[in-house]
Amino acid sequence: IEGGHPTPPAKLDIVGKVDTATIHSEGVARRSDGGTVPLEMAFSPLPCGGRIYVIATITDVTEKKENESQLAFLADVMERLYEAVIFLDDTGRVCFWNPGASSMFDVAEEEVMGRRVDQFITLDRDRRFAGDLIPRVEKSGRFEQTVTYQISSKESKRLRLKGATVTWGDLRGSVWLANDITREARLEAEIVNVAENEQRRIGQDIHDDLCSQIAAIGCLVEVLEKDASLSNGNEARSLAKIAAMICEAGETARRIAAG
Repeated sequence: IEGGHPTPPAKLDIVGKVDTATIHSEGVARRSDGGTVPLEMAFSPLPCGGRIYVIATITDVTEKKENESQLAFLADVMERLYEAVIFLDDTGRVCFWNPGASSMFDVAEEEVMGRRVDQFITLDRDRRFAGDLIPRVEKSGRFEQTVTYQISSKESKRLRLKGATVTWGDLRGSVWLANDITREARLEAEIVNVAENEQRRIGQDIHDDLCSQIAAIGCLVEVLEKDASLSNGNEARSLAKIAAMICEAGETARRIAAG
């Protein structure tokens, strides 16, 4: 039915094809407001009294179509992601492996599908998905950690690995997102190294320049104190206190210089 009017005869041809088996079809119904509704239809024969009647089951599949569209969009997004996206079942077998994973781990999708991921990904400290990471994500619902992927005995990558439990169709497992942060980790190490070198330079400057100047001032005050002690006891005592303060300031500067 479209817009409340009987369906045109040309669209009833499917009924004439119903004989002994159910026929499934998809279609679109038009509402009175001009909008459309996607439908799934099933036409089943019902023989009765020498005649064949047809039972038609019509289902509104708007929500189903929307979900399929969303899933198709998400699948397209995962295909285009630079990051590795991997779906594993509860035994650690690969059910989904996007191009980002192929690029990151240098293994083609057809090589890993249906096989255990630990055969292709070796992490630091002998950690494995099946024996360690999957049980952890199943217990807590999610996982996030920086790990090292061992490409060979001399080469590795730093990865930010995130995992979460998901249900994909009839499969229950976990989805994993891996982001290569090797360059980022290297830059962070270089920044820390530069900061430490700068701190050492400042400390050396304090030790060589400021501490030397404080020591010189302290010596000069001690000389003035000795001269003043011959003529004026009050001035000598004041200068002695100043000399002690200068000595303490020198010790503080040396401690700062040493870090």
